[in-house]
Amino acid sequence: MSSISVYCVPFQSAHLAVIDTLMTAYTVETVSLEKVVACVLQYSSHNDEGTDTPYDTEDAMTSWINKVNEYLKDIISQELRREMQSVEPVGKPGARYRKEQAVAQQVPWIPPVDNLLKDTTDGCALATLLHFYCPQLVKLEDICLKKSMSLVDSLYNLQLVQEFCQQHLNRCCHFSLEDMVYASSSVKNNYLVFMAELFWWFEVVKPSFVQPRVLDTEGKQFFNCFVFLQTSDIQIKSFLFYLMVLKAQYSQNILFPTVLYHILQQLMKHLL
Repeated sequence: MSSISVYCVPFQSAHLAVIDTLMTAYTVETVSLEKVVACVLQYSSHNDEGTDTPYDTEDAMTSWINKVNEYLKDIISQELRREMQSVEPVGKPGARYRKEQAVAQQVPWIPPVDNLLKDTTDGCALATLLHFYCPQLVKLEDICLKKSMSLVDSLYNLQLVQEFCQQHLNRCCHFSLEDMVYASSSVKNNYLVFMAELFWWFEVVKPSFVQPRVLDTEGKQFFNCFVFLQTSDIQIKSFLFYLMVLKAQYSQNILFPTVLYHILQQLMKHLL
């Protein structure tokens, strides 16, 4: 038996090498660098046209995860600012600074991914990625996000990722929890295939349940103008609110009339 196993070793090694080659080919075919760059620019809240082109598939997947999660944090920050502004109008610069600090403290901790294997073992970056693309299915409050994650916390997030893939993404996550939490270098190609599958589902196939969250860059100026008005200007506030409602009604079909935007600008010049 021992002689047979010795003779089988070269064949097993060759077999594994072929499998690794096939997985690499699948990953490169599924996730082109051009697609990833287009995606990164799409979710850039700062119009970063000078984004560097990833040098390989692993770097492309890392850039994608980081950019999406940075964009998600911008969305959360915007929502927190609006909530605070709606409760208490902005006053002195010091008060505004304190509010900015409060917003920064309330934004959940989403760790950056530098090493695709090691930096995803706590499940934070992967779970928030799922939330960004499928906010109705994966709630942000259901994800454990801490700067110091325990093993139990990590297993909780990874199990959430596993269950989501099993129920909605055709069981594309073939790892055990042990594989994901310890992330041996031997499963690197397998992990890249998994990342490619996620990218393919979210950015290519886009099933009906994939509804990425969006940073409201258009409505931000209207909202800020509204909350900065003096409380005594009731009629002006009502008019601005009407403009905001009108914009919301027609933004899906036609462009918001430019003349109304100029009217709003002129009003703000006189009131602020």
